[in-house]
Amino acid sequence: MSATPADACPEIRLLTPREVIERADELVGLQRAAYRIEADLIGDDRIPQLSAAAPD
Repeated sequence: MSATPADACPEIRLLTPREVIERADELVGLQRAAYRIEADLIGDDRIPQLSAAAPD
């Protein structure tokens, strides 16, 4: 197995509120791409709304 060059690894960090606003379209695209397999399995590509409350 070969090592991955450090420059090929993405930076992982928290975004500022301004960055979230500026990159909203890109973030939604990433979210949809990440959800694609599950959406195909359940036959529904609508991303469920997140909630801060835990289900009962």
